[in-house]
Amino acid sequence: MGPQEAAALVAREADAGVAAALNAFDASRALVPEQITARVSSVPEGEMSLESVVWQAEVTLVAGTGGGAAAVAGESVESPIGALPVAAIRGAGPAWSERLSASGWPTVGSLAAATSSELRQAVGGLGAYLITLAGLARLAVQPWPALPSEARAWGSVLDVASADPATLPGDKVAAHAAWALAVELLATIDGDALTTIAMAPNER
Repeated sequence: MGPQEAAALVAREADAGVAAALNAFDASRALVPEQITARVSSVPEGEMSLESVVWQAEVTLVAGTGGGAAAVAGESVESPIGALPVAAIRGAGPAWSERLSASGWPTVGSLAAATSSELRQAVGGLGAYLITLAGLARLAVQPWPALPSEARAWGSVLDVASADPATLPGDKVAAHAAWALAVELLATIDGDALTTIAMAPNER
């Protein structure tokens, strides 16, 4: 069995959610397979067919040529995430939110814009975890693609992150890239906050 046949067999056995995730990565071209190695995990006793063998696939991924969601439209718009209160950052919590606001960073965007010098000066009083929160803020406010008008029907960022991108109406490349962006945001921003942000605030 060659690598392509092994990959096809693994795909048929894969959970639908995993398959959707792989499709999204493939559409965004953020990661591309460099090598696929197939090996037998177990062989049933008695009469054997190719379909009855349990296979494992080891996939080596490398950086792709795409830029994730930003590669969809060739143009970008300002992220709406920056306007969220700093408490929306995952891991901020009430105590850190109060400290950050008192230090002049009341929003995700303001913390993301903090310079290295400002962060170094503040670490002494606030603690090293400040650097982690600032890093999450910077990841969260990266520019968005200008999505097609049908993206207005996709709902909030959380709605898109929770959806199968193949079921979103309209352009499938844009849908998969928007899903990848929404999942990235869900890793940095609290889900409740993402319910308040439309996936297409500035559609093209």
